[in-house]
Amino acid sequence: MPLHTTQSSRRLISAAYTCMTPADELVRCRRPVTTDDPIEIGHTDLVSRYPVYLAAFSLIWVGVLWPLDYFWAHLLSVPGPLITPECALAFMLCGFAIVAARRHGQLPWWLGVLTFASSVYCLIVSLPASTSLLEIPLSTYINEAGASSFLILLIAAIYLSSLGGRARRLAWFLGLGIAAGFLALRVVFLSPPGAASYNSTADMAVVLFLLAGGAVMALSARRPLRPGACPRGILAITTIGSFVAIALWFVLTGYAKAVHFEGVWQGGLQAVQAQLVLLFCLTFTCMLARSQKLASELISRSRELHHASLHDFLTDLPNKRHLAKRLAAMCRAAREKREKVHVVLIDLEGVKLINDSMGHAVGDVVLKEVARRIVERAGPSAFIARLEGDEFVLAFTGQEDETVRTITQGLLDDIGRSYQVHNAELRVSASAGITASDGRIGLPLELVSQADLAVTRAKRDGGRTWYEYCASLRKEVTERLAMSVELQNALESDTLCLHYQPVVDGHTGRIVGAEALLRWLHSDYGLISPSMFIPLAEETGQIVPLSLWVLDRACRDVLSLRQRSACDFPVLINISPLYFHRSDFVSDIEAALTRYALPPESLQIEITEGVLLDSAQTTISKLARLKELGVKVSIDDFGTGYSSLNYLKNLPIDKIKIDRSFVNEVISDRHDAAITKAIIGLAHHLNLKVVAEGVETESQFWFLKRNFCDEFQGYFFDRPMAWEDFSRRLHETGGRVALPQAFKQPESTRTLLIVDDEENILRALTRLLRRDGYNIVSARSPAEAFAILASQEVQVILSDQRMPGMTGTEFFSRVKQMYPRTVRLILSGYTELKSVTEAINHGAIYRYLTKPWDDQELRDQVSDAFKVLSQPVPSLMAEGSA
Repeated sequence: MPLHTTQSSRRLISAAYTCMTPADELVRCRRPVTTDDPIEIGHTDLVSRYPVYLAAFSLIWVGVLWPLDYFWAHLLSVPGPLITPECALAFMLCGFAIVAARRHGQLPWWLGVLTFASSVYCLIVSLPASTSLLEIPLSTYINEAGASSFLILLIAAIYLSSLGGRARRLAWFLGLGIAAGFLALRVVFLSPPGAASYNSTADMAVVLFLLAGGAVMALSARRPLRPGACPRGILAITTIGSFVAIALWFVLTGYAKAVHFEGVWQGGLQAVQAQLVLLFCLTFTCMLARSQKLASELISRSRELHHASLHDFLTDLPNKRHLAKRLAAMCRAAREKREKVHVVLIDLEGVKLINDSMGHAVGDVVLKEVARRIVERAGPSAFIARLEGDEFVLAFTGQEDETVRTITQGLLDDIGRSYQVHNAELRVSASAGITASDGRIGLPLELVSQADLAVTRAKRDGGRTWYEYCASLRKEVTERLAMSVELQNALESDTLCLHYQPVVDGHTGRIVGAEALLRWLHSDYGLISPSMFIPLAEETGQIVPLSLWVLDRACRDVLSLRQRSACDFPVLINISPLYFHRSDFVSDIEAALTRYALPPESLQIEITEGVLLDSAQTTISKLARLKELGVKVSIDDFGTGYSSLNYLKNLPIDKIKIDRSFVNEVISDRHDAAITKAIIGLAHHLNLKVVAEGVETESQFWFLKRNFCDEFQGYFFDRPMAWEDFSRRLHETGGRVALPQAFKQPESTRTLLIVDDEENILRALTRLLRRDGYNIVSARSPAEAFAILASQEVQVILSDQRMPGMTGTEFFSRVKQMYPRTVRLILSGYTELKSVTEAINHGAIYRYLTKPWDDQELRDQVSDAFKVLSQPVPSLMAEGSA
């Protein structure tokens, strides 16, 4: 019967051919998965294109199994073998050529030459059959001469597929022509039905050339051919499957020939069963290979996901999850071996600036280099992980404390070295926290938390250093957390309050302002200082709602006072730099004034010099908007920040407040006095008013007033009061404060200050010198003497040398700087050379007198001191220096 391709066989051939199309690439893992060391996934070109290998191995097995077919034919005494040795050799070499082209990306020249020669030889051997075309079955001729010709085209197509450009496209068309051409020959030259015309070998050649043509088309697909190896599972499946398919074909075809040789030929399905089995085995093999491919992909993906779940994507270091597992294992080992577990947390500083200025790509390069340096310095004994952002953790077991400290310091030094990225030199720094444990800890990640607390302390100490964890750090953080929660509760329940402290004009005593001070009366801890919760609010972001609350409450209180006609002065509100730099800051001020229908002059804003650190131009712009609105602005704590005098001359401000740190010792510390005088002079030259805060004594007031300070604020006038008390005080006093009475200058303009810690000597000297008509004031300590000098004009000072807390020489050294026009005499019972030399060399004294004194000589020396004051300044200086 004629050989017709049934519908089912066509579907099988179509499925086999479809499976030859290029498949997705497989992922091969570099090393197996272990619990403690997750694998690293390497995405290489492992699109093995298993149909290519299936076709190649099918061709190879034809040649390999030919000897068995030869012995099979002789054993059964049937015509054979089924395939000539020349053709079998050519098929086998073509299969090897396809494998070589796939594995190495190109066809070795020697294999190409050998395959081409065998194909030509096969064609030459089959040429005599063409002279007796009518004497042999046509299918036999197709098998011999046609197969030889197409084998020549096949080796040419394999060679072209390893090239690039148009050669690959030509190879693709050749592959298509080989597959379709041989199939067309077989269909066109079908013989009439009959047992003598049937040739199963020709049908097998069709299948083989379909496979070979598809393999060439796959080799010449879209992407360039790259070297790649087939995974072992797919390689085994394709090898075994192709062997079974070809072996069964040989067996079934040989059996069919033996039956036909005996004259018992049966047609129908039995005539094509060998080809159906061949196609079924190849199709089934293709399906198994694809299933193996999908399984390999799933396994690879799971390994990749497992690796990604335990490793950082940027540095490929273990992540926090992996760190938790490893720390748990290290703690168990430390308990068993009675060793220590050390954890070091490294926090980088400066990476955010690099990301903001040069982009995250550059920052990622720096982070990778930091990771490399950490791994290199820490060595193999350390377990290194990267937490979120710019934090790295190192864990050690069995190391001494000093060793860990040395490694940590080395890490900080290495990280601090420069980084070369895109021809730019970059720098980052780091701080580190160290903690240790014997492994007896409930949550191993608690060690990381402890190290984090130590890092925070290291940053507080200036950064670029390391700090070891101690229990007090945990207590401090716990208290801060509790305070933050309670502060939020106090804000939501409206249990905060404002106290007001008046600002007094130094000439009239009139209250010219009141500073609103936030107070928190805690139910358990009493009054909590703002210096404790304001920095915490700035750190946690609560400062913004706090500032809005203060602004609203202050406007409400000042409206109430103005409605009672109790005040015509502004309320001063301190503004945090964090709130000041918000884009809606000025609009919030304007909205509050509008909400309470207040004029702009009823509100005054106090800012610190810290607002200039971020953006001076933005600050100036906002201050200008406030000035246009009519709200006055003063700089608080002037002299303690980082403002530039260049910016100060351009700032649209109205007042400067001298910080209390300069006022505390202004009457006795020459440095504070000099700074205070300089601030007052600078402000007045810039047409700004000066406010001194923290004034607590009368002497401070008089010193500042004598140096032209405009306004005063401090305990000397009034303490901060609740709104009710402040309102009542304004009603009682009429908005004024009683200023201290000015010292009434006596008729004598010659004032003598006597300083001695012994009361009897003070009385004796006062009795002796009063007869000369001096205005005598006395002090029992240098501190009391400085208070007198601040409030009175003194021309001559007579001081003891040995006094508690300060010697006469030290006292006069300060007086010389602060009151250079005074004449200074020392009266001492100790005449050691060192004291005399120091006093004279420093030019701090006019005369050095000894105890017990001669009354007349002492009176003469004091009289001469007052005479010196009447001389010109150069003479006085010369006399003092002598």
